Amino acid sequence: MKNAVTRTTILFPLAVSMLLIAGCREQNRVEQTDQAGGAPKQTASEAESTVQPKIAEPAQFVVDEAGVGPLAAESLAKAEWTRKACSLDDVSGLKDAIVAKKGEASIWSGYVIDPVDAPAGDFSIVLKGATAIAIPAKTGAYRPDVAEYFGRPALETAGFRVSTTMQSVPTGAYSVIFVLTRDGRDYFCESGKEIIVQ
Repeated sequence: MKNAVTRTTILFPLAVSMLLIAGCREQNRVEQTDQAGGAPKQTASEAESTVQPKIAEPAQFVVDEAGVGPLAAESLAKAEWTRKACSLDDVSGLKDAIVAKKGEASIWSGYVIDPVDAPAGDFSIVLKGATAIAIPAKTGAYRPDVAEYFGRPALETAGFRVSTTMQSVPTGAYSVIFVLTRDGRDYFCESGKEIIVQ
């Protein structure tokens, strides 16, 4: 009987201690839960395995037909060369350099870099022919290839994707030039592309 009492005296505090330790562990687990969702916080390795890759959708700037209009000849005459790269990559799957006046909107895409090696921001796609027609545009489309080629991470958003109808553009042949303004000065970059609007 004495042994049973002694065993109980030793085992009871031990059982209480184990319960307290288990309770503390559970409390720690609860304290580590995410406040918003109630799910346990992930370890760094668990978090890495669930991170989704960054997928950037190309920004598309839609231009209302009213925004397309003539550009004053003096704006082009006084513009300085940016001394930076630019490109008109595509106009709605351009075939034979012909852009339709009617039908679906034309989608213009490429990239423009401003004079200080940054994405151009707001600029105009200028169609230079018998008259000069300006289409408002802006950079913001994801172009990691441009950033990698020029070795400047900031140029990841130097791309543009502009959608507009061409009904107000007179038929004819045009050179495509990009025009932007920085600190009150006008700059241009020639795309080296020509189109025919018909």
